[in-house]
Amino acid sequence: MRVQFLLPLTVLAILAAAAALSGGPAQPLSAGAQQTPVPPVENAQLLPLVISARQNTAVHVLTNRYAYANQYGSFFVFGEVRNGIQETLGFVSVTANLYDENNQLVDSETGYLAGYSLPPGEKDCFKIVFSDVVDEWEYYLLEAPSYWTDGEPWPRLAIFDDSAAYHPDLLDNFDIIGQVRNDGSRREEYAGISGALYDDRGRVLGCEYAI
Repeated sequence: MRVQFLLPLTVLAILAAAAALSGGPAQPLSAGAQQTPVPPVENAQLLPLVISARQNTAVHVLTNRYAYANQYGSFFVFGEVRNGIQETLGFVSVTANLYDENNQLVDSETGYLAGYSLPPGEKDCFKIVFSDVVDEWEYYLLEAPSYWTDGEPWPRLAIFDDSAAYHPDLLDNFDIIGQVRNDGSRREEYAGISGALYDDRGRVLGCEYAI
């Protein structure tokens, strides 16, 4: 079975122009909070200091996350979760909390991994969107991932003839196009493909899912 797919990844033009489809290996968050300054981005609001959450679980957010606020008042957090336990996970989610200068919670949003299941040792990307972020926030924290342990193993699907194109004239879209072949012995329906866009430092700039 061959299936064509299209992954539209909308990112800022200055980031997408320098993005690569593969990055270096990412390491789990170390114990304790780590302060990470956010670089300036053209046509985006400069962010306050970003502070990562403490992560002590084997199912963890990798350090290659990226966040930015656009000129329309929306705030985006992209990242990846790796499964470090010996169970296949399902419905993996990550919550981002916004805090003000007095360390008071002012807003919260949750994003899910692009794919439903996450087998042991694998990783997948997530996107968290604050569509109308409040003005008085100063920093955000990521909670440890939440998940079920009822996920299904990934089917034996092979991606081929894949290519990518950046469209600065179409809302800065970055499209990944390709085909999927079923190399397994059973029929698969509603096969899904997740795709992540990385910069040259391995940070996640976009995350989408296609069926």
